[in-house]
Parts: sequence; C-alpha cells; structure tokens
Amino acid sequence: MLKIKGLTKYFSRGTPNEVLAIDDLDLSVLSGQFICVIGSNGAGKSTLLSCIAGTSLPEAGTILLKGVDITHLPEYKRAKQIGRVFQDPLSGTCPSMTIVENMSLAMRRGKSRTLRMGINRRERDFYRENLHLLGLGLEKRLDDKVGLLSGGQRQSLSLLMAALVRPTILLLDEHTAALDPKTAELVIRLTQDLVLKDNLTTIMITHNMTLALNNGNRLIMMHQGKILLDFDEKTKNALTVPDLLEHFEVAHPLSPVQVSDRMLLS
Repeated sequence: MLKIKGLTKYFSRGTPNEVLAIDDLDLSVLSGQFICVIGSNGAGKSTLLSCIAGTSLPEAGTILLKGVDITHLPEYKRAKQIGRVFQDPLSGTCPSMTIVENMSLAMRRGKSRTLRMGINRRERDFYRENLHLLGLGLEKRLDDKVGLLSGGQRQSLSLLMAALVRPTILLLDEHTAALDPKTAELVIRLTQDLVLKDNLTTIMITHNMTLALNNGNRLIMMHQGKILLDFDEKTKNALTVPDLLEHFEVAHPLSPVQVSDRMLLS
C-alpha cells in the first residue's frame, strides 16, 4: 500500500539552525495495517506524516502509494487518497460553515468543482446517517455552524470527514492529544470503529504508550528521524509500557541529556 525508501528531510538546511528531521528512513505499510507510531518530541513523527500527505517535501528518497510515486506530488493532487486528522480540533474544519457544508467539502475532496446544484436531499440524508454513527446527536444539527461545537465534537467530525470518502491511507497526527481524557477516549473508540468498518490502512501518531499498545496491529518507535523499533501485532500484544521503555534503552542507551526522552515516552 505504502512504500517509503531512503526518506530524508531537513529544516533550515544550510543555516546554523539546520535540523535533520527524517534520516534515510525506510518503511513499508501493508493494506489494512493500523500502525501506531510513538517517540519523543523531535523524533520526526509528524514530519513523516507531512511528507506522506505532501505538506512537506523531502530532500531525498521516494514515497510510493499503491505503486505510484507521489514523492513530489502537490498536496492537492494526493488529497483524494489521503485523509488526515490533526492534533488541533480547529484545524480540520471551517468554523464559519455549517456541519453539512463541511461534510460536503470533505465529500468532494480531490474532485473537480462544478456549477451543479449544491447539497441535495439524498446527500443530506447520507451525511445524517454517518453523523448518527458518532452518537453525539450531530445528525440533528446539520445546519449549525461548526464553530459552535465543542472540541471533542469538532474532532469527531474531523475524523468522520477524513474517512467519509474511503481514503487509501488515513493519517492521525496525535488527534486526541488536545482533548480531555473522557473525550479522548470517545474519539479513540470512534477511530477504532471507523478503521474497522472500512478496513482502513492507518498510521496514528501518539505520545501515549498505553494508547499505542491498546490500538492497531503494528507498533513503531521513532527516534532522531529514524525507526528505532518495529513490532508486529503478536509481539506488540505481549508488551507492557515498562517493556517498551526497556527496548528503547537497549536500542538507544540514554546519555544524561537524553533522560528527558524517557520522561516524554512515559
């Protein structure tokens, strides 16, 4: 489904602030895999998703999606195949537009715009049915402005919109990190339901090791722009948080300046 080879990404290259965010990274993702990616701040997790989505272009390497080279393809040309939900609930929707208008935009993601009539009754019924699956009562608020919704409602809507037209791959960039624990639990449950319903190939970034162990069928740990550890479903299911920390320390012994990495991973 997704094959990444030799991916390299710098920020502020050639300046005193140069940062190597992704370092010659290789990754193969099979169709239907739900991969959880963990790692401390600066590990390159979000940069990896940005390279896949096209919001950030690499200096070297290739990205193949279903056998097609998308490495330097503009973001809008790969938008139909890639759904993405961000950490900030405000990033995935337009607050001044209604729920139904936001969903209509998501439905037309990556498609040519026409002058045909807008949202018809059948389309509204389709959106209403999908919103009902969230269990938040949003199906009764189709014409409410999205800016009136709570953070959890808005993030749930963003998740539904990202998966509305079945994407080739779904990218979840710490999409529960800005939510309170109860709301985050709801959004994770919705994530599991949506991914399972359509067997979506998914990459989910999280700082929460427990969350990573309890979700998905593959676990990757990144550090300093590289994949440090890669566990299949059977191995992942047998791991605990202390096991993960031990694996991290074995793979990358902690120096005094790296002790914060362990704290962040915990």
